[in-house]
Amino acid sequence: MRVNIVNPLQCDGNMRRIIECFFKTNSLEHFSTSIKNHISFKNYEENSSERFAVSIFINQLFDYWKNQIIDCNIENFPYAKYNMNESDLIYLKSYFINNEITNFEEYNLNNIQNKRLFEIFDKFNYIFKGVEYNTINSYNYYIDQKIVLNEEYMVTVNIKSRTILFKLLTQYISYCLNYKKPFNIKFSDTLNNDNTAIIYSDKNSLETIIQTLINIRKNDKELDATLKDVAKEPPLLYGVVDEWIGVRQIDDKFYDNRIKCLYESISYVVADWYNIKFSQKNSQYTNMTYKDVINDEISRYFNYELNFLCLGTLKDYIVRKKLDNFINTIVETKYEDLDTYEFKVKKDSMIKMTKADIKRKIYELMGNIYRSDKDFLDDIRNAIILNCKKYDIDFKRFYLDNNASNILYAIYDDTPLLDIDDYIPVKKKILK
Repeated sequence: MRVNIVNPLQCDGNMRRIIECFFKTNSLEHFSTSIKNHISFKNYEENSSERFAVSIFINQLFDYWKNQIIDCNIENFPYAKYNMNESDLIYLKSYFINNEITNFEEYNLNNIQNKRLFEIFDKFNYIFKGVEYNTINSYNYYIDQKIVLNEEYMVTVNIKSRTILFKLLTQYISYCLNYKKPFNIKFSDTLNNDNTAIIYSDKNSLETIIQTLINIRKNDKELDATLKDVAKEPPLLYGVVDEWIGVRQIDDKFYDNRIKCLYESISYVVADWYNIKFSQKNSQYTNMTYKDVINDEISRYFNYELNFLCLGTLKDYIVRKKLDNFINTIVETKYEDLDTYEFKVKKDSMIKMTKADIKRKIYELMGNIYRSDKDFLDDIRNAIILNCKKYDIDFKRFYLDNNASNILYAIYDDTPLLDIDDYIPVKKKILK
């Protein structure tokens, strides 16, 4: 068995989305925020089946825990783990045995009138409700689980339908309960991100989790048919499996390093294109040169300041000449040296072009280049490859640092975790 995890840098569409995030920001910090908050697709409309799917998911977990309470040994029960005493457990066991409870909603209705039952059960945090995500952890459900799962990797799905998301999670949880597999899962209530469900993993369980999700979809034709409409690509910097499962290492420092690597690499290539090639190019959108665009920008937004001039007069000629020099100064400045520029039209009137204003126009003009020019994408890929060494990133697996990559390959030596031709065009080009 082999799992094919695709490098996020391999997909041109993914690269373009990363570059778009760069073009919309003016600093490393803003770029990081833009990557984190990037959403590829909006939510789908739901129907009445959503609540039913959620109910099945929750009741499956509750029923498993209830049966463990009924069957547990009073002497060996982990009282400290659930903040219970022996009297509480005996009462709870008796209640579950003598009262026919078929679902969690029915239990909720019953415990409203039963204060002691409510207080006992309230100690069991069956689902931790957060601001963006709810969390379920097998540590709370398996009475005999003594340690929390080690979180080293994230396996995510991006499903824009709560109904389908919970149908998938119900089958995944069923697999875990049947084989007593530990689990720690976060799922989104809003779906307003590209991580609608996150399954945490250690290095030994990673391949099994991925393969289980693949098998669930493969063996359920109805679920597979629906997922084709609502399963979307995972977040930008994740390794990708079958175009709907994401994989990445959990490490804040590693995330920051990847952001720095991308930002520096894209900045280098943009500056290179701007300084050497771009200033002479026509925009494929407006058929204007870069100089024309800056001139148009000034004319459009600073028309009021120029209105006082008398067309054809000497004063008009002098001001226009100075303005042309002002524009040339901007156009001829290297990308890395761009700054804020001011031009005094008259005593109380000033034209001001900030660095952010200029870069915004550059990005607008370059838009068609990074969307259509493969050389531009490959130049950025090559810059990233050269920068990866600086930040200890495995450039063939941008979702792993070198240490994690080496460990995974040692574990999955007989059946390699990755089985792809990690193609990134490498040119003989050295960063200055």
